[in-house]
Amino acid sequence: MSNKTKKLKKTNLQIAGMTCASCVAHSEKALGNLPGVEKVVVNLATSKAAVEYDPSRVTLGEMRKVVADIGYEIVLDSAHLQITGMTCGSCVINIGKAVRDLPGVGKVMVNLAMGSARVEYTPDITSLAEIRKTIQELGYGVVERTEGQEALDREREARQREIRRQLINLIIASSLGFLVILGTFQLCWFLPEIIPAWMNNKVLLFFLTTPVVFGPGRQFFVNSWNGLRRGITDMNLLYATGIGAAYLIAVINTFWPDAGFGGLWW
Repeated sequence: MSNKTKKLKKTNLQIAGMTCASCVAHSEKALGNLPGVEKVVVNLATSKAAVEYDPSRVTLGEMRKVVADIGYEIVLDSAHLQITGMTCGSCVINIGKAVRDLPGVGKVMVNLAMGSARVEYTPDITSLAEIRKTIQELGYGVVERTEGQEALDREREARQREIRRQLINLIIASSLGFLVILGTFQLCWFLPEIIPAWMNNKVLLFFLTTPVVFGPGRQFFVNSWNGLRRGITDMNLLYATGIGAAYLIAVINTFWPDAGFGGLWW
């Protein structure tokens, strides 16, 4: 098999508006003239176009445009997704950009108030599972929306799972963090009278801090990395940078106290 053949992909596009053999010929010619399209077969009965193309040379958006230019429309599948974890306009922009960059996605509309997204896509090119995975890698929860009571139940369950997860993170981080604060300020004010000196031990404080960074704090590092891979920067990156810098200073000050960071940490 040649390298050229290996690059080719196949997809079936639903075309609306065709009524006769002339429509078929026009559609085949418009799609076939695109650079990267090797073969087009349009079926009037099913209103579908079977296209073999090189994804590195032509995109779904370009195919939709040339078909629209001759008066027809490529109809995409539509999915309604319930998204948890969105807090601001930046979340909306980041999700929209990441999903829109997928090769088989034609349109994305994200609604912050409703916690939802409507995606138009071609499953032959990009599956719904890939779309969901992309959103999840940015740090959000996502389930497909359905109608009626089933939809409400699934949305409620997704929100409850997210609340439980973050509540566990809060309990772990606040409990260990409180001990770290007590140990850090053990020598201040009236605290030496009520807090034992061993709580100010640097190694102990390091081992109390580490589970917070790699437990509840892990989500910020994972989400920021997944965002950066797609050219997205958000609050996750800000949190990860701050946490990472403070933790690095703590490591240096604990195991290499002569490095000169003593005044910046415990």
